[in-house]
Formats: sequence, structure tokens, C-alpha cells
Amino acid sequence: MKRRSLLAVVPLLVVGLSTTLQATPRNARAMAVAGMWDCVAHGGRNGDIPFTLHLHGSGAKVTGWVSSSLGDADITTARFRKGALEIHIDTDRGNYLIAGKLSHGKLAGHWSHESEKGSWEGHRAKTPKQ
Repeated sequence: MKRRSLLAVVPLLVVGLSTTLQATPRNARAMAVAGMWDCVAHGGRNGDIPFTLHLHGSGAKVTGWVSSSLGDADITTARFRKGALEIHIDTDRGNYLIAGKLSHGKLAGHWSHESEKGSWEGHRAKTPKQ
């Protein structure tokens, strides 16, 4: 009797474990970039511009906003897949694309806005000590 009940439970454990293993990476993808990132954009007509990414993640979907000396803007659409981040920001001053890769805890890539383009990099913002 014990052997029979154990045999009935094993397939359920295997199904549950495989579902958990499949779900974890999918749910953890965008969480890899979640948080606050201190960044700098290079190559624009105004020179280097520091900006901060405020990112939240679920699955491959990323949400949040960007803040800089030019102002704040909500992210229109964004995703993080296979180590690559792609952010679209639509503003009354035009559309921005920020794309980059996560490598060794740092983000880096390229950006574009209308006819301008350049590179950027960022690192996780240090949390203030309390």
C-alpha cells in the first residue's frame, strides 16, 4: 500500500518540479535589471548626459521611468530577453530608444532619438546606508 501511494505521488512531484524550474527563469528574466541604475549617455549634441533608470520587471516585461536633467519620462514599452534590454520612450520631444546588454552586473549599449544617436552605460545605484 505504501509503495502504491508513493508511485502515485512521484509523477506529481516531477510535474511540479519541472513547472517550477520552467517558470523561475521566465519570471526572473526582467528581475535581473529591476532596480535603480545610474547611467551616462554619450554622443549627443549636449555632451554626456547622466540619467537614472528606475526599472521594475515581470517575466520579459519591464516598466518604469527615466529621470535626467532634461526631465522625467515614463517608459512606453520595454523588455528584457536573453540579456538584452530594449526601452522605448515616447515624449512630446520625440521618441527615444535605449538598448543594451547586461554583462557582469553592468548595462551598456546604444541610444537613439530622432537623428541623434550614441552609446551609454550604467551600473546599479548604490543604496544609501541607513
